[in-house]
Amino acid sequence: MLILSVDTSCSICRVGLFEDDRLLGEIAEDNKKSHSVKLMPMIEALLSEHLKKVSDVDMFAPVNGPGSYTGLRIGVTTCKLLGYSTSKPVVPVNTLDQLAYSCDNVSDKTIVCSCIDARNSRVFYSIYQAPVSEDCDNGKVELERLCEYDADEINVVSEKVKCFMDEKGALSVCFTGDGFIANKDFLKEQFSEALLTVSDEKISGSSEAICKLALNEFNSQEDKGKFDSKNTEVFYLRMPHITLKKDKTEA
Repeated sequence: MLILSVDTSCSICRVGLFEDDRLLGEIAEDNKKSHSVKLMPMIEALLSEHLKKVSDVDMFAPVNGPGSYTGLRIGVTTCKLLGYSTSKPVVPVNTLDQLAYSCDNVSDKTIVCSCIDARNSRVFYSIYQAPVSEDCDNGKVELERLCEYDADEINVVSEKVKCFMDEKGALSVCFTGDGFIANKDFLKEQFSEALLTVSDEKISGSSEAICKLALNEFNSQEDKGKFDSKNTEVFYLRMPHITLKKDKTEA
């Protein structure tokens, strides 16, 4: 199965091509403001490089959020149009999941926290334990998500991670995503030597992780109709809205 992945959730625009359990190639550019201009030429260039056409693609795998509102719409809409025009399935992948599965240095005593920068020391995040199980035949590692996809201040997220580390007996923690980059100094102070670093190549995710997650989701569902392009939606995870009470003494 030939899978085309698209990630426009953050500043990096990334497209990947995956076939027969291996990544054929990917193209990535870091310029958030040019996603709408660069995405289709990147897709065309990647397909051409591997002597493929859009009609050869068996599945489209867009990252559907959370992340940049505009970026997500660009990536998801492009895949929906390609899926519609070719009558091929569109299988969305959560941004936080693909970040977690892109980590390249986790062990059975590691807690993984994917986090996306939401500015002002706030992040979109989820927390995982890795690995729960491992298939030695194909190297597949499963992660257990320990909490809901959520949004909060980084200090709150830090405390939740510490609680899970105590609960699970974890010896290390791996933060990934641009939320880690934006809050690196704070997290280094909080976790010291227990903090593992993700390689620069994987900290913003990987096309291979996106494609594998999409393929697993597709194979796990009996009703393939759910992957019709018209059913694909963007997953917007909003920051909690805080409203200050009005002073009764005000007129």
